[in-house]
Amino acid sequence: MRIALFLLVHLAAARVGPLSGKTAGVTGGSKGLGRAIVEELVAQGCTVVTCARDAAPLRDVDCIALELDVSTPAGRAKFAGACAATGGLDILVNNAGTNIRSKTEALDEDDYAFLMRARGVR
Repeated sequence: MRIALFLLVHLAAARVGPLSGKTAGVTGGSKGLGRAIVEELVAQGCTVVTCARDAAPLRDVDCIALELDVSTPAGRAKFAGACAATGGLDILVNNAGTNIRSKTEALDEDDYAFLMRARGVR
């Protein structure tokens, strides 16, 4: 996965120019694909603002790491404020999410609302 992401970012940079000096926001950046995206954007020279419910795993990454939950209005406001404080974003990766292990047709309106809140959608 990391190699594929590395190649994707490098190919994109070759087409549109370097990412150095750009500012990126990444939700859900503490593990998995989100962490790989944060690390690669930092390696490409971006200032990265990221968030997770547990930001401790990001201590060794040169980024602005916020501990918050984007499924809450307060969490979204804090993330938006941190992004604005950098002068605004050039790149947004809305990676945070959750799931309910069920067939889609079995989800009720409350389940759907929960899933959308985790993505920052009201």
